[in-house]
Amino acid sequence: MYQTFLFDLDGTLIDSLADITASVNVVRAHHGLEALSAEHVRGAVGDGLLQLLNRTLPEGSDVDAARAVYWDHHREHLLDHTRLYPGVAEGLQQLRGKAAVGVVTNKPQAFSQQILAGLGIAHLVDVVVGGDTAAGRKPDPAPVRAALEQVSAPPWSALMVGDSAGDLRAGRAAGTATCAVAWGFRELATLHALSPDHEAWQFEEVVALAAWRDRRALSLYALLGEETFWRLARAFYGQVDRDPRLRAMFPQDLTAPIEHQARFLVQFFGGPSEYSRQRGHPRLRMRHAPFAITRAASEAWLENMVAAMAEVGIPEPAAGVMRRYFAHTAAFLVNREG
Repeated sequence: MYQTFLFDLDGTLIDSLADITASVNVVRAHHGLEALSAEHVRGAVGDGLLQLLNRTLPEGSDVDAARAVYWDHHREHLLDHTRLYPGVAEGLQQLRGKAAVGVVTNKPQAFSQQILAGLGIAHLVDVVVGGDTAAGRKPDPAPVRAALEQVSAPPWSALMVGDSAGDLRAGRAAGTATCAVAWGFRELATLHALSPDHEAWQFEEVVALAAWRDRRALSLYALLGEETFWRLARAFYGQVDRDPRLRAMFPQDLTAPIEHQARFLVQFFGGPSEYSRQRGHPRLRMRHAPFAITRAASEAWLENMVAAMAEVGIPEPAAGVMRRYFAHTAAFLVNREG
């Protein structure tokens, strides 16, 4: 069962082609060029605004200046013709309470939130990650991972839904399952080469995947068992206790940190949510920790965690999945230069 649904915005939840085309043509008029048809613009969207402008302006154009013209117009015309695709509002309402819902888009965050509010579905979305945030843009997997972190969801419980190659590549690289939709800006046949896990011809088919049980793999919690994560937490803090690079960051008595670490790992890798029940919403990004974490300290943290995994004897391929997760997490621990 997918517990988290991450959606692209343009071409997946909303049909915004007319408003995008209008803004592109304002830019072209600014350059003394004739207007393009919506079908021409359709073939240029899907990889972010810079690529859209590169594809709709002559080679050598000042794309940075064109981008400013585009956004000056677009911010005032976000909802002139933009509409939800059929079934989206009803489908998101059905997912409410069954799954976390996020939007991962290359459109700026504020504009995306304005559109969701204007179309009456903002209250059905738990997280929005826009293309102007620190997470970056698809097809980089970082914005997908950022959305997962904000809803405390492991990637194997999530489905990335979109209409472009960038959506599917970002989801796949982040470790989620993927679903290609047939109603967006791209022909579904053009996405077959990317081997999406699912295809949907109408939004109701996406919603039905909330009850679809992925038989490809169990969660790591189911594969390894709860005691493995307790052993890992004890081994990790055993490493920390002997490491002068990290020891001063933690209290003398490591009993509580071991318990918190174990419960967090159990929850994140697919087990019961005791961590959240006891400590509230987990902060996967610890930049606000009450002590300084430099890049050297984060590297020491990762080194000790990998050593603890080896001590516990976590087998492959589970060990590889966990190493990738811990390496990604280490980068977000840093809250101080040095």
